[in-house]
Amino acid sequence: MFANAQAQPVTLVQVRWFNGGGLQRRYLVARAELNIAEHIHFGSGGQWVNQLKKRFADRVVEDFDAFPKYAAAFQRLFGMRSDKALTLFNQTVGMKVLGDLDEFIRTNMLEESTAQVKFDKLLANYQTLLTAYR
Repeated sequence: MFANAQAQPVTLVQVRWFNGGGLQRRYLVARAELNIAEHIHFGSGGQWVNQLKKRFADRVVEDFDAFPKYAAAFQRLFGMRSDKALTLFNQTVGMKVLGDLDEFIRTNMLEESTAQVKFDKLLANYQTLLTAYR
């Protein structure tokens, strides 16, 4: 259970289970405070998602069968501008090989900057104004 920038509750759910020898996944984003004991009843013949949607309405509980759609939904709710924060989180949780710290920070923590492009346009406009003034 988390809260977004507007202090609204957001619950993220990832359920994984084996069925027929294969790993199955279900992802939920709920704009409500949910807990397993009270709201999620797995013994209901696989109908637990439908029961949640009936109880809270589709606009409150969204379910996804693929992680990218799930990630996009909660990134939007939390106001994340890109997936860099999520990438950083996943890498720090896994802490595989860190390698070059500078490269890690550039790749995973910093957004691409357009400052140089904006500066070049500003300079060109300034030079145009100077030429027009003369």
